[in-house]
Amino acid sequence: MGGTMVAPRARDRGPAAHHREPHEFGGPHLRPTQGQRLRHIYSERDLLVAECLRRGHWTSLDPAALAAIVSCLVHEPRREDAEAFPRLPPDVGGAFEEMLRAWDDLREAESSYDLPSGPQPDAGIAWLTHRWARGHSLDAVLRDADLAAGDFVRRCKQLVDLLDQIVHVAPEPALRVTARRALDSVLRGVVAADRLD
Repeated sequence: MGGTMVAPRARDRGPAAHHREPHEFGGPHLRPTQGQRLRHIYSERDLLVAECLRRGHWTSLDPAALAAIVSCLVHEPRREDAEAFPRLPPDVGGAFEEMLRAWDDLREAESSYDLPSGPQPDAGIAWLTHRWARGHSLDAVLRDADLAAGDFVRRCKQLVDLLDQIVHVAPEPALRVTARRALDSVLRGVVAADRLD
């Protein structure tokens, strides 16, 4: 496994772990800035977010593509609704493959600590999110989708929260700008109205 891996979650390592810094775990060690970044990501897939940022997987994406790839970190379908081969926008497929490789590396690292692995990224709403971020109406986005409008809006609100965290922790200024634009492209229409209720 190449490169510097992020540390396993402190809350999963038992009482002794809370008296250690993130860079004390794993090898090679984390840089202090990487540990600080992880402290400001609040997601069930926080380690994967931090690892994708560290590897620079998202630096070449435009706002709609970034929104779509980050949606893979908030979408958790019911088991019976999970798609084996979900449709992906052309500019997101490569980033999703990179994300799956990072997840697999993290799973290997967590296994070495006898820790449970985080859930695998799911691209089930990536296509819908990409279209929404491109400005399509909610009716058009969901026309052929087996997903209720309320469920899609809830996922978009979770996506907005995670994009906002990426705005503040992304290591590259350009990615922070892209994340802000992605956030703005998702936070519109019924998503923005519902968020104010």
